[in-house]
Amino acid sequence: MLVAGVVTLSRGRAARARDLRRDPRVALSLTRTDNPFQPVIVRGRVVEWLEGDAAWEVVDRIATKYIGKPCSRDEQRVVPLIEPDRRQAG
Repeated sequence: MLVAGVVTLSRGRAARARDLRRDPRVALSLTRTDNPFQPVIVRGRVVEWLEGDAAWEVVDRIATKYIGKPCSRDEQRVVPLIEPDRRQAG
């Protein structure tokens, strides 16, 4: 069970999805716009993949928040769930 995790989006056949299936290690750097000198770095690994309706539920929730409507269904989407191993702030 993923207790605290990170979700990212990818097209089903994109290089990112293909590479993450081959090597599930991930490093993300998040930076606040008001203070770009204190990034948060998260390292972890993909522990689960959401596909089909489960993936679209996540994609649509994020799309609705940022663009005000669900995402179009013209491409396959997958959602890798990332379990953080290490977190580092600033």
